[in-house]
Amino acid sequence: MKSCTLYIIDDDSAAINILKDYIGKTSCQLVGSSTDPRIGIQEVHKKKVDIVFLDMQMQPINGLEVMPQLPLSTKVIFCTSYQELAMEAYQTYWRHFLLKPFSFHNFYNILGQTAATLSSRSFIGEGSGHESDFKFFSGGIKGVHKKLWYEDMVYACSLKDKTQIYLIDGETYVINQRIGKLIKSLPSTRFARISKEIIVSLSAIELVEYGKVGVTIAHRRIFLDIGGAYSKDFYNWILDNS
Repeated sequence: MKSCTLYIIDDDSAAINILKDYIGKTSCQLVGSSTDPRIGIQEVHKKKVDIVFLDMQMQPINGLEVMPQLPLSTKVIFCTSYQELAMEAYQTYWRHFLLKPFSFHNFYNILGQTAATLSSRSFIGEGSGHESDFKFFSGGIKGVHKKLWYEDMVYACSLKDKTQIYLIDGETYVINQRIGKLIKSLPSTRFARISKEIIVSLSAIELVEYGKVGVTIAHRRIFLDIGGAYSKDFYNWILDNS
């Protein structure tokens, strides 16, 4: 797993202690915690924090109210005991979440997925670090732009002058953009070009074997070839996140 700095905002001291114990078993560094969300917001802005574990039910402000007040560059993992609140957070901000009580295995997997989005190697997308969670794309109808959420995008495949984007539910969308131009417009923390024809979402990669990456679309595993010219930088990224 890529080493990163962490902060905890939770009004339950026992929950903070559990996270501290789990974090101590990783290569990541805990730089602080607070049971008061207002103090937590201030400290996250003062310190270099990569990822915040954020409880959803707190007083005087809850996690959904805290989220917009955090730095744009800081990633968030929501924590809650209520599944409906977890889904609300996911649908509102498209962030990872942990449903309490969670095991170390679940904690480690979610932390690893979130930490993977912090990578900034040059072989991946060159877009601005101040990213939103979606992008509008122009398709086949002039003047019509479709919003696609980055979390839904699994990979994109070159169609010469156009590019076909494959979504996690199996749907596809063809955009009026070459793949080389597309990778430059995508956020550098989320997407990698693994061959001349393929861009893949880093968070969608589930395994790498025999020169291929495995991703899942509509509950079906598929494999994408890693091109020779891109393999060195890609495998260096894998090592950084191992």
